Amino acid sequence: MKGLRWLVLLALVVGLLGCAQRERIMLPPAVDLGDTQRLAVVYWENFTLDPGLSLELERALVEQLDDYYNVLDPYDVESTLHRLGIRRGMPLTRDLAVELGEFLGADLILGGEVQYYFEDVRQSPPERQEPFPPGSGYQWHVTHTTIATVVISGRIFAADDGQVVYAEEVEGKKIVSVKESLQWTEAGPPPAYLVPRRDRSQLPQARTGAVAEAAKQFASQLLPSYTWRRIQ
Repeated sequence: MKGLRWLVLLALVVGLLGCAQRERIMLPPAVDLGDTQRLAVVYWENFTLDPGLSLELERALVEQLDDYYNVLDPYDVESTLHRLGIRRGMPLTRDLAVELGEFLGADLILGGEVQYYFEDVRQSPPERQEPFPPGSGYQWHVTHTTIATVVISGRIFAADDGQVVYAEEVEGKKIVSVKESLQWTEAGPPPAYLVPRRDRSQLPQARTGAVAEAAKQFASQLLPSYTWRRIQ
């Protein structure tokens, strides 16, 4: 009887595991441009004081979209624009989008503006942690918080007639926090000379992260999403 009971329990466990199996399925993009379309990411106008933001954003957009769409090589796009005498800062109009589509052999033209960029570095006052193990001395630290924010506004044009088929304004933000230990173990606050200045070394990481997040947000509706479905 005991053996039969174990067999019944084993059968129930196997059955439950079978019912709990799931598979990952892909859902189409909310805005589907067609995965066979040839898409060209062209220059973005830059309204900020950081001259490198637009180029970094273009590369991030190519990286985001290239896995699903037929994105043209950015170096080929750049060289073609140079031969045509099209420079950064020239407004991307409907007529220009049609012209670019013809010369690039593209079905879709993606461009826009980097509208805003902000960065800030903050530092907390010295913070004390209780000693561990007890009697080992207090531990003090400050926290450096670096924030970068970028706002972009982009559009995708149909190259055959210059119509805007997708437009979105998004914000990308990245926060980087780093704790720095202080050489002080007393119960009272450390002297001013032991407190470091604000650390700006995390700014490149925060800036790159904000640009990547903006590109991700802009492309989110253009890319497939994934969900889990229970297998009966």
